[in-house]
Amino acid sequence: MNRLLRRLVESGGSDLHLGTDSIPILRKDGELLRLEEPPIDGTLLELLIRSIMDSEGWQTFQRDNDVDW
Repeated sequence: MNRLLRRLVESGGSDLHLGTDSIPILRKDGELLRLEEPPIDGTLLELLIRSIMDSEGWQTFQRDNDVDW
């Protein structure tokens, strides 16, 4: 997760979009840019987001299948 967030900051992007079996995407100047990364499977995605999300955020994600923070 640190590597993805570092790439976001270094690129000057504003958002990091992650989805199961999807290539990570960042938003820069309103444009969505796919990173040169492999798709992230569901197991790894859960580990990544749980490593930085508090329990309330995780509950919101489980309930709504989406979270923005």
